[in-house]
Amino acid sequence: MVGNLLGSNLINSLAGGAVIAFAGTAPPALAPAVIAAMAGVSGLTWALLARGKRLSRRESALLLGVYVALLPLVT
Repeated sequence: MVGNLLGSNLINSLAGGAVIAFAGTAPPALAPAVIAAMAGVSGLTWALLARGKRLSRRESALLLGVYVALLPLVT
C-alpha cells in the first residue's frame, strides 16, 4: 500500500516534470528546494516504516506536520 502511494507520487512528479520540460518554460526558482523536500519526506517515511512496518499515531502526526509545513513551497 505504501509502495503504491510513493510509486504513484514518483510517477506523477516525473510526468509533471516532463510536461514542463516539453513546454519549454523555465523551472520555478524553488525547484531544488521542492525536490530536496520530496526526497527528505520519502526518506523519513521509509525510515519510519522500516522500524515496524506500521506507523503509530505520533509518527503519522509527524508526517502530517511535515506535509503542512512544506505546503508553502509547492504553492
